[in-house]
Amino acid sequence: MHLRILYLLVFAFTVYYNSAQPGYQCHIQIDTMTIPLTGNLQQGAYVELRLEKKGRLRVFKAADQKCYLMCYTVENFYFGRVDVLNLFSGSKQYTEEGVKQFKISKTEALYVIPVQRNYLNQLQFEGLSGYSFAGAETRFSRRDIKNSLLFFNCVFNSLKP
Repeated sequence: MHLRILYLLVFAFTVYYNSAQPGYQCHIQIDTMTIPLTGNLQQGAYVELRLEKKGRLRVFKAADQKCYLMCYTVENFYFGRVDVLNLFSGSKQYTEEGVKQFKISKTEALYVIPVQRNYLNQLQFEGLSGYSFAGAETRFSRRDIKNSLLFFNCVFNSLKP
């Protein structure tokens, strides 16, 4: 009986401790990237956020000081299609026309859009709550939205777009 109570307390403490840990740690990576919009190879730095079952977000700052938001998705595939990409943050929406969905693998696709400093500034306060492409909507979990706030704060303060 005492052993069960001890296990229960250890389990409860572990759950509490893990939920109190920060969900996102800021790590800047140096890499090269072929900008899909132009085909140019660029040296730069990026920061990445893994989402719960929804893919990844990455902001890449190229050597020419331009920033690109890269949304990796694992659902709603329209490989090669060009359409409107809507990004949702809080009550606001950012629309980018003429966005192509690139095929990474049979289970992952990528959107790449250039982003301005003022939009990254807005995202550090409101986070990203989802996006839609070709009428298919992807919404993030509460934890992902919270982590996106930390992520975009890291982007804005570390990459200095």
